[in-house]
Amino acid sequence: MSMARGCWRLKESICKAAPIGDRAAMLEAFHFPTDYDGIIAGAPAFRFLEFMPWAVTMDRAQRAAPLTDESLVLLDNASRQACDLLDGIEDGVIGDPMQCDPETFLPGLACAEGESEGCLTAGQIDTARTVYADLVDADGNVVSPGVPPGAEAAGDWHAWLLPNEVAGGNSIVGMVGEMLTLLMREDPTFDLAEFDATDQARIASVVSPLDVPSGDLGEFRANGGKLLMYQGWNDVPLRPQRALDYLADVERHAGGSAEAADFFRLFMAPGMVHCAGGPGAWQADYVEPIVRWREEGIAPERIVATQPGPVAMAHIRPDDRVEQSRRFTRPMCPHPQVAQHDGNGDVDAAASFNCVSPE
Repeated sequence: MSMARGCWRLKESICKAAPIGDRAAMLEAFHFPTDYDGIIAGAPAFRFLEFMPWAVTMDRAQRAAPLTDESLVLLDNASRQACDLLDGIEDGVIGDPMQCDPETFLPGLACAEGESEGCLTAGQIDTARTVYADLVDADGNVVSPGVPPGAEAAGDWHAWLLPNEVAGGNSIVGMVGEMLTLLMREDPTFDLAEFDATDQARIASVVSPLDVPSGDLGEFRANGGKLLMYQGWNDVPLRPQRALDYLADVERHAGGSAEAADFFRLFMAPGMVHCAGGPGAWQADYVEPIVRWREEGIAPERIVATQPGPVAMAHIRPDDRVEQSRRFTRPMCPHPQVAQHDGNGDVDAAASFNCVSPE
């Protein structure tokens, strides 16, 4: 078996990387559909065109009324209290954050007159709303989706949104600002500080070529290719809505959800943040399922993932003020299925959960 940047050949040629490498893998499936027999794509960076305006918007909101580590703890505890039980299991993880409305907990965090601790200022609540909400243009079109509630302190909000001594500002705007300024170097009038974040046309000509263009994977499918994608529900820089949008596009081109499931499956990971980490079950083997799918024709119906406990990574700094003591396993299910407890078994064991279609 020869290794090369996450791609290798067993009996088949399999490619895995994340997240920029996975964008390249998705481009491979579209532009060069015969290069790989199987692709594992984790949190692919689909759309640079929207990532950059979103990052600029987050930075401006933070400069106006900055969230702090203390703010993130308040948001994390409040979102879990409001939405953890929506899936029937209290495990510190919001099973489907798309069902969690931030307005159910944000107003209750507002500082009363004279308060300054254990609450959020009106400006900080506005900043949190900016993070949660979709970024839209003047016509109401979604420029970039928002971040779902959950894992605010137990995940990677700190790394991407708060001031960072290494990035010189925050991680997102430090990286994006340099990249966008470099890409726009031929436009002498471009000024990042004055850039209209909803004006995608301004940057489309230089940024769009980096994006995954379409879910039309007909040639990849015809070649017998299999594509397994996984995405954390609480990924800050690569918000999960775009993975759902891509699945819908694949299904549209394939002729329906059943036809798409024959070669493409998306597994959503509750409580997982950017590529790895977070309060949910996120450690999993993705290679064995796709090898079986490609070589034996057995499509993955569930992938068992483990929550190993708080893990410090480059983008995660576990906060002791947020409860993260649970250790458990959970099945990751092919979207739109969700993991549902059987009502009898150990709530910390994946064997006690079934993948079911939402009601």
